Amino acid sequence: MKEFFIMFCLLLLGSSALWGQSNEVIDQFLEIEQADVGTTMLLLGQSLGELPDSADTAAAENWAEAQSWYKYIKSIDGEDFFPLGRYFAVLYNCYGIESRSMMFSLFKTPRYAAMDAYDQEYFFGSLFHTRPVTSQEVLYSITKAMEVSGE
Repeated sequence: MKEFFIMFCLLLLGSSALWGQSNEVIDQFLEIEQADVGTTMLLLGQSLGELPDSADTAAAENWAEAQSWYKYIKSIDGEDFFPLGRYFAVLYNCYGIESRSMMFSLFKTPRYAAMDAYDQEYFFGSLFHTRPVTSQEVLYSITKAMEVSGE
């Protein structure tokens, strides 16, 4: 019985190292204050299941170029920060999120995307649509979008 207990404890301690593992991309992403376009596209593509876990930001940018919503980000370099309104316009298009505001339903601009996302509580804070989106806001909004869409 004592030998079984010792083996069980060793197995438990050995597996605890596995539980502490995390995603290196997300760890690096959370270290920066402003979310960059390349890493954000990588996380979006992976959350949708359209990019493998081994993909990099170059593959994510190639994937984004083939999407209908690419018009929102084509003028932004992959290393630059992601403006709040453009990010939510992309997120809404990726996940097919239904708008609650009439203005975004009609005009599909980044300003109205940010307003609608704020109303639906996809982020909390400043509503200024050209400010950089933070890495925490990106991860929170992707998580919420996955819950809402059922993915």
